[in-house]
Amino acid sequence: MKQKRPLVGIDLAAAEQEGKAPGTARLVRHQSDALRTIDVPWDWVPTVLDPSSEIGASWADKGVLSVRGDRISLRNSFALGPAWRKVGCALGYCPNGIVPAGSLPIVSSFFDASLFEAGGTWIRSGRLLSYVILQVVSRYSLLRSRRLFVLSDYGVGKLSHLFPNAAHKLVMTPCGLIPLPPCPAESPKWAFDLVTPYVLFVGIFSDNKNQQSLIRLWSERQASCATWPSLVLLGGCDPGYYSTKIAPILKTLPRPQEVILPGRVSDTDLSWAYSHAAAYVQPSFSEGFGLPVIEAMSAGVPVICSNTTSLPEVGGNAVAYCDPGNIGSIGREIERVVGNPRLRQEMISIGRERVRHYTWRKNADIVVSTIHQELMELELL
Repeated sequence: MKQKRPLVGIDLAAAEQEGKAPGTARLVRHQSDALRTIDVPWDWVPTVLDPSSEIGASWADKGVLSVRGDRISLRNSFALGPAWRKVGCALGYCPNGIVPAGSLPIVSSFFDASLFEAGGTWIRSGRLLSYVILQVVSRYSLLRSRRLFVLSDYGVGKLSHLFPNAAHKLVMTPCGLIPLPPCPAESPKWAFDLVTPYVLFVGIFSDNKNQQSLIRLWSERQASCATWPSLVLLGGCDPGYYSTKIAPILKTLPRPQEVILPGRVSDTDLSWAYSHAAAYVQPSFSEGFGLPVIEAMSAGVPVICSNTTSLPEVGGNAVAYCDPGNIGSIGREIERVVGNPRLRQEMISIGRERVRHYTWRKNADIVVSTIHQELMELELL
């Protein structure tokens, strides 16, 4: 008699949350696309909020399970496990790191280990309750998971130091490059006023991402340098954060028209922004990986980034490093890179070669291999 294939639940709800957590949503979506192409000796049970969503439709041939919930943390903690148990899952995979309560064996991913590094930014922005909830949920995930995928050696080391009893569970699994659409020929509307070369930053506004330092730097350099490049800051910004933290600094700019904040933009606009930038800058205090760094390198843009947390691991010898707490350090590296065509070309060449190592297939292969090992240990394969 043929042995029945085990069922493995995979929670894809995070991929449906682009409006709330666009970074994690993109990562889960692209990882799931890669996982779907690999032949495995088990049957996936793809689990979503809405079967008619884009991610639900892409997994429709696998038989989508719908588990709804207004708050992902509550849904995953209390509704996901019983739903997987009911259909007979032997193991569950939670890509967003929020695992169900109960006894069902679980593997999970932390797509942002910097949660344990940059807590002060949550607290200063008035999100203490959200920070406490995430801390509790994340610690429970570490306790519950048989294996936990982390994007960088930095993340593995950080979590191993904080939670030494869980160190044996951690699996370094770098994310892949998210391909952008071809650069459109027409400039986006927000770029019409750009008359000088510009430096680009991509990311949601926060204390950790450090956009405040960039705007202060531009205020200083515009006052002393008529040829200082423009700055484009792409990414969403909470209205309260904008009014209290960003708007007051913008008022100090001698040439405010040269600092552009388009907000969150489409992938085609993002592709245009990378393709036309003189340099990309990532002055974050903490990153669990730093996906825009490899996006910029893939687009042929020289990168300046912080010398902290995971960024040196990701950038290697392809980028220029700065101290994110020192505006002068950030400014010197931008000036050195933008003003040196030979250095820019060298960085572009090294970056394009380096980025070839970051693929979603490699990421998915590690996930599949680990799940296979866990099913073997559970004597299900």
